[in-house]
Amino acid sequence: AVVQMLKDKGVQTVVAGDFGMGAMALLRQGDFKIAKVQPGVKVGEIIRAGLYKDLLPKQEMASER
Repeated sequence: AVVQMLKDKGVQTVVAGDFGMGAMALLRQGDFKIAKVQPGVKVGEIIRAGLYKDLLPKQEMASER
């Protein structure tokens, strides 16, 4: 339900300090780009710094696990 809601809202990339195994699996199935950032980093800081352009595609995140 949450994955479909994100897709319906046009979300393409999900950013978090950590992802649980279940969330990671659902996001992969939903074909989202997934990015881990240091805990405490604000999304606004990522956008202002232009770091969002360098977020890892989900396939690269999968190889880290």
